[in-house]
Amino acid sequence: MKNVLLSADGPLSVYSVPDDVADSLWEYCLEFIDWLHYSPDAEAYVRDTSAGPIICFDESDFIDYLNQYVYQEQSTLVAALSSMTPPEEYKYLPHFNF
Repeated sequence: MKNVLLSADGPLSVYSVPDDVADSLWEYCLEFIDWLHYSPDAEAYVRDTSAGPIICFDESDFIDYLNQYVYQEQSTLVAALSSMTPPEEYKYLPHFNF
């Protein structure tokens, strides 16, 4: 397991994820976004609005997706940071902002 930084236009969170996910974080995040648009299992994330349907999610939903649909090895929250700027100890981790 390796640590990564994830966010959704807010403060960063550090998660421990399988090595493959950390090493290819961008690809896994894009696969998740694709899954949100096309999987019937993603219906819980769709909200109807006056402008039409929108998809609502954040980084914790990505972790739920990994845990439920992709890996048996469970990803976990390591730290919820209070800033969008990582402290020195996390500065060089892979990062994705949804």
